[in-house]
Amino acid sequence: MRGAVGIALAPDRIATVSWSRPLAPRVPGAAEWDDLRLALVELKEKLGLRRPRAFVALLPPLAQARVVELPRLGASEYARVLSRDAARYFVTGRVPQVAAGEPLESRGSPVRVLAATAPRDLSDAVVSALEASGWRVESIVPAEAAWLAAAGAGRGRRDRVGIVVAAGDAIEVLHVEAGRLASLRRLPVSACSADDVTAALTDLGVTVQRLSDPTTSAAVGAWDAIGPQLLPERSLVERRYRAIRLAVRRSAVALALLVAAAGLDWWGARRELAAVAARRAGIGAEVAAALARQDTLDDLLARHAGLERADREAIRWSEVLADFSDYLPRDAYLAAFRGRGDSVGLEGVAQRAAGVFTALQRAPRVAGVRADAPIRQEASPRPGAPPVERFTVTARLAEHQP
Repeated sequence: MRGAVGIALAPDRIATVSWSRPLAPRVPGAAEWDDLRLALVELKEKLGLRRPRAFVALLPPLAQARVVELPRLGASEYARVLSRDAARYFVTGRVPQVAAGEPLESRGSPVRVLAATAPRDLSDAVVSALEASGWRVESIVPAEAAWLAAAGAGRGRRDRVGIVVAAGDAIEVLHVEAGRLASLRRLPVSACSADDVTAALTDLGVTVQRLSDPTTSAAVGAWDAIGPQLLPERSLVERRYRAIRLAVRRSAVALALLVAAAGLDWWGARRELAAVAARRAGIGAEVAAALARQDTLDDLLARHAGLERADREAIRWSEVLADFSDYLPRDAYLAAFRGRGDSVGLEGVAQRAAGVFTALQRAPRVAGVRADAPIRQEASPRPGAPPVERFTVTARLAEHQP
């Protein structure tokens, strides 16, 4: 994490992973911790960072921590409850406290909570020293949270682990089960040693992790420790405001990008539309000529289809007349021929008109024959010839002509 530094703070020492410096103890109740500010200035110059970010872990007795059971609440509600009743859970005397809680379980209620507290004036003095020396405060957590992170608790381990830390005049034992802190015990050095605690846990089948350098381990784990956060109220308010400002800036950037994307899309669409319009204008004459040719071709095709249909449906009158001449008796001839749709009007002369009717009915193109007028007998136009008969008939043609 670029520019981020884990800092472990003990009553008489400040340390990082690769740097350490003794401190003059802070005067209880003092608003400033001058030696801490000077140490932070020195550390900043050593690191060569313009605006370093500090992740601070407070070692006992600067901060106290224990596991308690509380109803499931939000982070701010844990802070209010524990700050109001700090004397119920910790040995604080009458000193105002900054308290916080971090739930150790994801479900259920009540839940086990890692609760921590520190004197309010100490928290203010640490933050003031960091800010005065040009640091940005990211978090302040109890050393127990940093030791858990440094030991890798919660990284998929399912066995029982005991983290043993010899810190000052006490030995702290953090019991971890299924990757979560189960309990926290603090044993005085006068009653036992770290070796005794390690042997006892091993006999119980617990995997033991010993942190030989509590200060360095706290500095290592301060980066990854989630909480509880022992920041002053003003720092929490500033953090909320900073988060709101960041969210507003990101929203503004997102809106600006959205507007820019919409503008680029609109510009691209207009450009493509203009290109299409120009292309259409360029080929407009060609398209109009092609459409005119297509209309002419369609008209010609329609006319050709009409002619084919007319030719296919037309009656071949010459063929009809030839058929009639083939079937008329030898002594008969036609004087008039009139075609009307599917009928043919015939007028002629024969020796015997009745034979004409019979003969025409045998013609393959004729569906029926009827007389349109009575048969009239007339004198033959040839001198000395017998009289003839004039007939007028209508022959209805068959629908399917051969």
